[in-house]
Amino acid sequence: MKNFILNYINSGHIFTFHEQIEKRKFQLLNMALMVGILAFIRGIVFALPDLTLLAYVEIIGIPLFFTMLYLLRKQKRNFVLVANIMAFLVILVFDSLILFTDASDIKFAWIFIFLSIYTFIKGTKKGLKWIGILVITIILLKLQSFYLISYSNYQIAYIIFLIVIATGLTSFYLFHIEKNFELILKQQNELEKFNQQLEDRVAYEVEKNKEKDALIYQQAKMASMGEMIGNIAHQWRQPLNAINITIASIQVDLMFEEIDSKKLDEELQKISKTTLFLSETIDNFRNYFKSEQHIEKLNIATIINDNINIIKSNFDTSFITLEYDNIECHVDIAKNEFSQVLINILNNAKDILDTKELSSKNVYIKTVVNSEYLTLKISDNAGGVPDEILNHIFDPYFTTKEKTQGTGIGLYMSKEIVSKQLHGTLSVKNIEFHGNNEEKGAEFTITLPLS
Repeated sequence: MKNFILNYINSGHIFTFHEQIEKRKFQLLNMALMVGILAFIRGIVFALPDLTLLAYVEIIGIPLFFTMLYLLRKQKRNFVLVANIMAFLVILVFDSLILFTDASDIKFAWIFIFLSIYTFIKGTKKGLKWIGILVITIILLKLQSFYLISYSNYQIAYIIFLIVIATGLTSFYLFHIEKNFELILKQQNELEKFNQQLEDRVAYEVEKNKEKDALIYQQAKMASMGEMIGNIAHQWRQPLNAINITIASIQVDLMFEEIDSKKLDEELQKISKTTLFLSETIDNFRNYFKSEQHIEKLNIATIINDNINIIKSNFDTSFITLEYDNIECHVDIAKNEFSQVLINILNNAKDILDTKELSSKNVYIKTVVNSEYLTLKISDNAGGVPDEILNHIFDPYFTTKEKTQGTGIGLYMSKEIVSKQLHGTLSVKNIEFHGNNEEKGAEFTITLPLS
C-alpha cells in the first residue's frame, strides 16, 4: 500500500538523488490536484439540489484536474504546463469565490494555499508572480463598480494578509530547503568524487596485484621447469645407460663375430622398448607444461600415478619411499594445474627430507572421498613445520631454504591455483606420522569439490 501511494504521488516516475527537489514538487502538485478534486466534489454535494454557477464550474474542474494528473504521469516535462494551468485555475476559482459567494463562504479561501505551494513548485520568483496576479485581481474585483461583491474592505484585506503571510512562510521554507539541499548536494558530490577515487585506487591495486600474481606464476612455472629438467635427467639416465650397454654389447659381438640375427633382433628390441619409454616420458613432461586450462572428468588415481612416475627416480635417488593408497575417484579437474600443485608439494617434502638424517624417509598420499569433496592428505616424516613459521608458509617469497635453493613461490602459487583455479582449499598442519608419536611430520591437505 505504501509503495502504491508513493508511486501515485510521484506520478509513476523514478527520481535520482539529484532530483529530490523535483520529486517533492511532483508530490506537492499531485496532492494539490487531488485536494482540488475532493474540494470540487464537496462543493457540488453541498450545492445540491440547486446547483449554483460555481457548482457548474466545479463540475467542469473535476475532469480537467484528472486530465492534469494524467499529463503528469505521461511525461516529466508536462510538469511546467500543469503547474501553470493549475495556478491560473486557482486564481480563476478564487476570484469566482469572491465574486459569486458571500462572506460566510470565506472558508473556501483555503484555495489560496496552492499559490503558496506554487511559490515552492516554480521557485520564488515565478511563484511570487502568480501570487502578485492573485492579489491584484482581488483588489481590482473590490474596486470595480460593475458587480457588487459581498466582501468588505476588511475581509479583502484579511484575505490578502493571509496570502502574504502564507507566501512569506513558504518562501522562507523554500530558501532554507534549497540552501540545505545545496549543502547536501555538495557533500554528495564530494562523496561521489571520493568514492570514484577509491574505486580507481582499488582498480589500480587489483591490476597491480594481477600483474604481481602473473609474475609470481611465471616465476613458479620457471622454477618448476628447472625441477622438471632435473627429473628428466634422472628419468633418462638409466634408460640411456641401458641403450649404451646394449650397443656396446652388440659392437663386441660383432667384433668377435659371435652374434647371429636372432640375438641381434633381441638386442634391438631392447633398444626399441627403451626408446619407447623415453618417448612416453617426454609426453608426460610436455603435458605437464601445457599452458591452457582444460577441465575434464578424470580418475584422480591416474593423475597422481602419472605424476609419481615423473618424480619417482628423484625420490629413489634420495632413498625416499613414496606411497599412495590408489583410491579411485572421478572428478572434474584441470589436470595440469592440479599436477603442478601436487609436484610442488611432493618436491617440497623431498627437499626437507634430504636435509634430515633418518633411518627411513617416507612420504604418504592418502585419499578421502565423501559425497561432496575429494580430500588428498600428503604427509611426511621430516619433523614438521616450526610453529613460528607455520602461518607464513604460503606467503609469497617465504622460504626456509638457502636463496640459491628456493624461491619461496612454489607453495604460494600452489595455494593460489587450488583456491582460484581448482576452487578448493590447501592447508598444512603438523601431525604424528602414521599415528607414531615418535615420528613427526607435516601434512598438506588439498580439498576439492566433486561438483
